Amino acid sequence: MSRATAEKLETEQARVELRSGDVAFLDETEEGWKVSAAGRRPQPGEERPYDCELES
Repeated sequence: MSRATAEKLETEQARVELRSGDVAFLDETEEGWKVSAAGRRPQPGEERPYDCELES
């Protein structure tokens, strides 16, 4: 299990950077925080800044 090294909150969304280098995105819902995308890694020079393995 990875531990978070940084987090950033933007209104109802959050980005969590893990020590592994992966990034997870969360959305705040009426039921609480839900993972909206995970397994993302930065893609330098790409039009889309993250490549995602899981999206909801």
